[in-house]
Amino acid sequence: MNMILDPNDYLLMNGRPDELWKYLDCFQIPLYFALKERIQLEAEPFAVFLQNPSFYVEIDEKEKLLKDIAIRFPWNHTSNHIFDVEMHASLGNKLFNDYALELSKGHLVPFGTFPPRVPFYKNFVSFESKFIYPKNYEELDHIFIGIKIENNKLIYLENDPLLNKSFIPYNGSRNVGMIDLVELEPAFSCYFKFFKITIDVNKINPHNESNNFLNFCRQILAYSDSDPHSNESSLFHPNIKGLIKLKELLQNEMINLESKVYSYNCNYCELFEWKLSIIQQSKHIFLQYLKQNQFEIQGINNLLSSLEHANNFWIALINKLRFMIISRKYQENIVVNYLNDVISAELTLLEDIRRLVKNTSTI
Repeated sequence: MNMILDPNDYLLMNGRPDELWKYLDCFQIPLYFALKERIQLEAEPFAVFLQNPSFYVEIDEKEKLLKDIAIRFPWNHTSNHIFDVEMHASLGNKLFNDYALELSKGHLVPFGTFPPRVPFYKNFVSFESKFIYPKNYEELDHIFIGIKIENNKLIYLENDPLLNKSFIPYNGSRNVGMIDLVELEPAFSCYFKFFKITIDVNKINPHNESNNFLNFCRQILAYSDSDPHSNESSLFHPNIKGLIKLKELLQNEMINLESKVYSYNCNYCELFEWKLSIIQQSKHIFLQYLKQNQFEIQGINNLLSSLEHANNFWIALINKLRFMIISRKYQENIVVNYLNDVISAELTLLEDIRRLVKNTSTI
């Protein structure tokens, strides 16, 4: 039985705006909404989607240039045991009838297709946008969420920053849209993938135990204290070391925010905003998780305070990057100043995590 009666209810928690879903990525959102379909939640299950907010800054060893900000946190073991996702994939539109059948069962069904040909998506290019096999087929740039088919229209759900001016709202919603199926055929003709989600409701615990929290803190310390490592062509700098490396590259004029990133179809400012936003979102979930669980552990209040302080500096940095993207006024020295604030706050946070773990290990 689907407990969501109206598509807009996916965005609510007991009648108020849901505080979790906008901080999840496109792979996690369908899992969360599928969970909301199946059980009645009293509050947002931050523990289920808690993830280590660690990352690496990847530098080309030969050219000394930024290649990527690689999000390397492992999947939350709690979520990993709850959700099972089965992918069905094919070139062309062979699987759409199977997809429609799954939707008819009354649950949302996530799908993947060629984003440059999806009219409502922010990265839409044209219906003739070139599809390159196998490169574009093997990539999974974005997961879309279908809710139902109604009068030959797909009713879908999407985070509004990812929508463009072609978005047509469903029942006045900012996030639930509708589109004629015929308009999706150019994208579906490239490839179509859909995902069946199975949930083990017996393993769901919307909160968490203090031992799991402490192991989570130890995991963050292990990432942060690790040395940079390399492969054949790249050097990977973890967490704060990575932020310091970003700052150095900006100061040494090795990063021009307006220049195109060779590994992505965006400039460096857009890369920063994209990847650093993912990190900030995971930190926000960590913060809300702590507020929700209220662990009685020595040093928890200091950690909570420093995490909130750091999160505010991350938000300020991302907002500045977004302003630069919109205004097209790129200022590397300003980003350095904001990075300095983030680095300082992260150092304080890391020491508070370290003290908390040390104090609990001696009890």
